[in-house]
Amino acid sequence: MSLIVPENLDLSKLEVASVDLSQQYWTPEKVGEKRRMFFSCVQERIVLDQKTGEDILLPCAVFVEPIDGEVRTVVNGSKRLVAVFENNEIAPNTPVQITYKGKKKNRTNGNMSDDWSVVTLK
Repeated sequence: MSLIVPENLDLSKLEVASVDLSQQYWTPEKVGEKRRMFFSCVQERIVLDQKTGEDILLPCAVFVEPIDGEVRTVVNGSKRLVAVFENNEIAPNTPVQITYKGKKKNRTNGNMSDDWSVVTLK
């Protein structure tokens, strides 16, 4: 691969034009943990299936979170959390507060899934 660098380009004089593109995956550690973020979108991500070891496409909720003057991108692939944003047609850039409520037993099988409270902010 050949890269052509424009002449007279001084990278030290360029400004940062986007949020940090390396995304942080949010896995809450305790019940009651909450975050205030801006909803960005639901986007499919390639992740490793823990049961089969194969790559799969997983719909994930993507957020932008300002912390101490810095902005980072946060993702979470919980089916219940993603469903909140899809089913309620939450618009991009909507400020939200998400609170982790712990594990809840699924109605259709014996598995446990993350449970969430999601409220919009104004």
